[in-house]
Amino acid sequence: MIKRYSQALKSPKPRIPLMKTHYVMMRICDDEDNDMELIEVQIGDFVIVKYPTKQAVRHYAGYVEDVVNGEYVVSFLRKVFGHTFTYPKEEDVDTIEPDNIVRSLPKPSAIGSTKRSSCQLQFQFDFSPYNMF
Repeated sequence: MIKRYSQALKSPKPRIPLMKTHYVMMRICDDEDNDMELIEVQIGDFVIVKYPTKQAVRHYAGYVEDVVNGEYVVSFLRKVFGHTFTYPKEEDVDTIEPDNIVRSLPKPSAIGSTKRSSCQLQFQFDFSPYNMF
């Protein structure tokens, strides 16, 4: 179950503070086969998160801001085009269970020479296998 970040803040569970160098190892299953792959997700990493809907599975790129009670607090990006993403005008933050993190992404590079385009992030990654939004 995916909980909204505001719901997590109202939760009676105590918030466990973690250092920025803390990371969580998790096992994920690649959609193409049943082999388990061990990946690490750290605070400060960019990740692909899946959101299953009734008709399809949607994928979103996001930035891991924190880990609270074993779940990730992720700030989501919006796809501009191709490999380019930007932060939305209104912050989009959610608490994500580890099972919904598909993979970690390489560090992006900031692109653009204008103020508006310099806020865009470009990933050197092939997003074609994912239904990115």
